[in-house]
Amino acid sequence: MPGGLADLGRWVRRVHGVGLVRRVRDWLFAPTGEQPDPEELVELSRFATRLDAELTVNGLELHGIRAELYAADAGGWAPHLGLVQGNRVMVAYGDLQRAAAVLGRLQSDQPGAGSSAG
Repeated sequence: MPGGLADLGRWVRRVHGVGLVRRVRDWLFAPTGEQPDPEELVELSRFATRLDAELTVNGLELHGIRAELYAADAGGWAPHLGLVQGNRVMVAYGDLQRAAAVLGRLQSDQPGAGSSAG
């Protein structure tokens, strides 16, 4: 791979900021067995539209899971940015598994969602 990890690190820093680089570094090199803080917000999923992300946040909150939306649309002024950066749904690390299960149920309940036979 040309450039290797150094180029990847520079790209992530440029696109997502230094904070993400530090979080990824800390996560990659954390001592084995060390668990993140259960209240730390982590990304559950990204959505191209703010509406889909808001509906997901509302669905999670109806199931008793605190969720937050990190929208990438400049407060609604640039909705096209959501297509590039995604609108992120964040949940507490302690709720991540339960939130993923609820998200799966929410997505399978959507009209027009394909069901897999098997």
